[in-house]
Amino acid sequence: MPKRLDHVTIAMSEKDVVISWAARDALIDQLPGVDTGAAIRAIFEGVGASSPVKLTDDQKVELLRVIDVWAEQTDGGSPACVS
Repeated sequence: MPKRLDHVTIAMSEKDVVISWAARDALIDQLPGVDTGAAIRAIFEGVGASSPVKLTDDQKVELLRVIDVWAEQTDGGSPACVS
């Protein structure tokens, strides 16, 4: 059985973004469990070792919105596990 990943790659429009596995876990916790958030959560939970997470444009917008709200909750800085 392959060793668990230590990072996740997210395919974005201009370039891929790499986050740690811990950041992936924390991000999943921030995603709402309904609508677009639930779909994004399922994609991140099912991420494999060989390909990046691929999101629709609407999912990318929602993911960025969730990250912005999360950053606001951390006194305007980026969440500790996202670099």
